[in-house]
Amino acid sequence: MKTPGDRRKGARLEVVGPLWGTFHLSVPVRVVDASALGVLIASPIRFPPDSIQQLCLNVGDDQFRIEARVCHVRSGDQRYAGQDLIGLEFLPSASDLSP
Repeated sequence: MKTPGDRRKGARLEVVGPLWGTFHLSVPVRVVDASALGVLIASPIRFPPDSIQQLCLNVGDDQFRIEARVCHVRSGDQRYAGQDLIGLEFLPSASDLSP
């Protein structure tokens, strides 16, 4: 259905009911503290608790992609004003689970 003045070349479709999708956003964050089990980051964007996030860590010339679960989120103190402190727990990768 095209409305008068609509400059789209194709027809628009009406969405009836919920339509789920994903949204990928790459945001640089600051690593505050890290261990073998997880990391604490300062982020300008608040992540939902218990959500699964993909981290891309750059260490020198090496790049690591790690999935992590958001364990806790709190507002940053004076050092991290305008940012949230987010605790992430590293999740095992498929290669970690194979014998």
